[in-house]
Amino acid sequence: MEDWRAQGSFNSENRHQVKISVCEPRVVDKIKKHVIYSVKGVDRDGTFEVYRRYSEFSQLRALLISRWPGCYIPPLPPKQVINNLEDKFVEERQKYLERFCNAIAELPYLYYSNEFKVFLRSSSADISKELSSLPKESYNDLIKKYSEAFSALAGKEIGPEVQTKLEEFGKFLKKVIPLLETLKKVAKNVTAARKGYAEQYHVLVNYLIPEYEKVVVAEVAPNNALIFSSTSVDKLLGAMQRLKEDAERNSWESVYMLVKSELREVQAMQEAIKAKAYYDDLKAKAIAKEASENLEITKLKSGGSTLRSVFSRRPNGDLITDLENSVVQIKKDIESLTTISDIIVCVLGYIEIEGFKRARVEKYNTIIQGLALEELGHAERLKELWTVVSTMKPI
Repeated sequence: MEDWRAQGSFNSENRHQVKISVCEPRVVDKIKKHVIYSVKGVDRDGTFEVYRRYSEFSQLRALLISRWPGCYIPPLPPKQVINNLEDKFVEERQKYLERFCNAIAELPYLYYSNEFKVFLRSSSADISKELSSLPKESYNDLIKKYSEAFSALAGKEIGPEVQTKLEEFGKFLKKVIPLLETLKKVAKNVTAARKGYAEQYHVLVNYLIPEYEKVVVAEVAPNNALIFSSTSVDKLLGAMQRLKEDAERNSWESVYMLVKSELREVQAMQEAIKAKAYYDDLKAKAIAKEASENLEITKLKSGGSTLRSVFSRRPNGDLITDLENSVVQIKKDIESLTTISDIIVCVLGYIEIEGFKRARVEKYNTIIQGLALEELGHAERLKELWTVVSTMKPI
């Protein structure tokens, strides 16, 4: 499957010019304490460095969703009101904000959009106001923007198979979300259980058993049959140290983080798909309005009255002219909305769904392979320890 993202007005070279990081979080106290993050890097337009808070990231994403309908907009971590200044939380949020920026950098039409340029480069003291003040786009503006950003899709057919693909994928996402919710809960529980197990195992092997040997075994065994409390066996000490390091690393944490990330990304994909329904609804309302105004024109031309004419002092002729002009504009809107809906189907069917599927497989394989290596390594370290123990003779 071709990567259509790389074939619009932006080529694949552009994304490799981008280096962006979110770092140096710090708490500021103006009206209310909050954390700001340094967003800095370099791209084809030069270097940049700005400071942004989470709410501004969130505003940016909402703006991208509304102004780039049908496009997958990478997710952000959810808002948190309580304990949002704690170091661990801030560190985790920083990672997700950086992931968001780098995901945008992989989509040049979003990265070089007006919205993201303002976010990255504006020196305004009120970035929120500047984002809100971006000029409103007309239907024609939107069509022109998409024609340029996705020029490689020109001439692509929107047959029944593409429409079916979109519908089926929407159903698939609805089915996946409850499964991911359950996986998230279980992975969180397993992560906590593994952490508790590792900590207790470390205490058992490194403290309790050696202490038991010193207090009990050394007292009752004339030959001082010490194994775990021995300080002269390098192999045992090395095996115990490596197992201790395992206690500090929980391989299931990555699985839990993956599931949380997957859930947010599936929900983000749902948002992209909902854009078509939104524009289809606008089109349906426009069609209904056109029919209503045509009916009103017919009544007025036949000498009848309408609610509009009853409460208006203007002559019916003027009302008819206004309605006819309104119908002309509505027809143009319907045509534009049809085009936008078709474009959204194309973007979703030929770009977003395929890209989303590839990303899911790649991420899953990476995490599972990493988990497998960690689990096998842990098993090997356990085997190493107990093999040394089983071959040792009391001192």
